[in-house]
Amino acid sequence: MTHSDDNSRLSFSRRTALGLTVTGVGSLAGCLDLVADSTSVEPDEPIDHDDAVDADDEDTDVDEDAHDKEEPVREEHSEPDDSTDETSEEPDPELESEPEPEPEPEPEPEPEPEPEPEPEPEPEPEPEPEPEPEPEPEPEPEPEPEPEPEPEPEPEPEPEPEPEPEPKSNGLLVFTYDDSPIEDYSETFPVHEEFGVPGCIAVNPANMGESDLWLTPEKAHEMQDAGWGIMSHSYRHRPYGQIPLTKPMSKGDEKVYVERNTHGRFANDPLVVTDDTSRFETRVVERGTDADGEYIVLEEPAGVDISADGIVHYPRLFLREKLEKTDEQLRMWDLDVFGFVYPYDRYYGPAEEIVRDHYDAVANHRWSQGHNDLDADPTTWRRQYIETNRLSESDVEEFLDTAVEEECVAIVGAHSQYDTLPASRVRFVIEQALVRDLEIVTIQEAVERTAEYR
Repeated sequence: MTHSDDNSRLSFSRRTALGLTVTGVGSLAGCLDLVADSTSVEPDEPIDHDDAVDADDEDTDVDEDAHDKEEPVREEHSEPDDSTDETSEEPDPELESEPEPEPEPEPEPEPEPEPEPEPEPEPEPEPEPEPEPEPEPEPEPEPEPEPEPEPEPEPEPEPEPEPEPEPKSNGLLVFTYDDSPIEDYSETFPVHEEFGVPGCIAVNPANMGESDLWLTPEKAHEMQDAGWGIMSHSYRHRPYGQIPLTKPMSKGDEKVYVERNTHGRFANDPLVVTDDTSRFETRVVERGTDADGEYIVLEEPAGVDISADGIVHYPRLFLREKLEKTDEQLRMWDLDVFGFVYPYDRYYGPAEEIVRDHYDAVANHRWSQGHNDLDADPTTWRRQYIETNRLSESDVEEFLDTAVEEECVAIVGAHSQYDTLPASRVRFVIEQALVRDLEIVTIQEAVERTAEYR
């Protein structure tokens, strides 16, 4: 075996030992120990330790150069693997069988300078941390509110004096004005406004607005807005009650004599002439007066005899139709009708039942007196006229005194278009009523106020 072969073996052994390390080249002392172990044969001559070290340095430098080409030198050194040490301790069989002579020492080569380690890349400068936002100044603690002083106990309120009882009314008084003439608005209404008290107008829709003599729907509405009551007085001021005959009617007569010929006012109106035993129906032609009195001309001669106790009146159906027509027209004008006043004060007969079924109150179921008990049926109330030709001032005062004594519903009636009802008379009656503490109301209010008594 030549010296070159020995060197080859040694290089191979050293490379084998070095290759088994985990991280490449280890420490120089560790590598020399491994090489010594792998060549543990008895040499023929003693090996100069210095020569071996020189050879190792040469091979080590070669290996380091080779390793530098494969991988840059790492500063960290991994701990040798236990398995690698065990493998390196096993003897090579070829070395045991043929001991090789130790090669002659070669001249010591000059050690090559170790390559300067590559400069480590300068670490990238860490980004400057963003300045932390300045903490918001903590709000100054609000000063604790000073405890409110305990309120001084309020003095117990002095008991309020008991309110004086409202003056008790001595009764109720209702004013009614008939026929819807323009004077209701121009003469009577202003006097009531002076005292702030209401009245009631009993209107005939067929007359309203026909001429300057009558109220217009607009003026009636103005009065209603001021608190006045609107009452029905029939559509065209026909008499709703019955009227007695003044003499018998014989079969074949062409006219009938009566106390008042108001049923003959409108031609072609239906008419009933009757007594306890007989009944005759016909139509009106006209009316008139002669030496025997007032009469009604009949459309055809009488077919039966009627005694002097007989009466004339309108048929029931005709009366109902006219009442419905009256209310319908008033509602069309947005007037709220409540109660009824009989035209001509004619109230007896079939009309009483019909009117009572149609309205909640009647101002002149009977006339005169005019004092009505609080528990009386409002469809049977009475009234008293106050025109100057019917009552003097003293009569008015007496009438009002009685109303106070009886604490009742007193009703008065009048016609504004008559000369016998000047504004001074209306003013006098209102003043005397207020002096006596009579409460002036509409007929609807009177019905509502007395409901608890019925």
